[in-house]
Amino acid sequence: MSKNTTPSGLKRELSLVQATAINMIDMVGIGPFIVLPLVIKMIGGPHFIFAWIVGAVISLVDGMVWAELGSSLSESRREL
Repeated sequence: MSKNTTPSGLKRELSLVQATAINMIDMVGIGPFIVLPLVIKMIGGPHFIFAWIVGAVISLVDGMVWAELGSSLSESRREL
């Protein structure tokens, strides 16, 4: 039995599409629908959009950091 197989014979792995779907569900979920009214109420007025822009920039930078970290792993450079 290989290390990626459970006793029932199922493989423990995710494809790129499955991993992307899980990530999108985690990021989007129901959060924006609950958080948006709270942010508008706290900040007041149209300034809440700046909070979302700052959050988007921070998220983009975080994604770049994780991409750089992933590309530095030796297994990510091997030929398929």
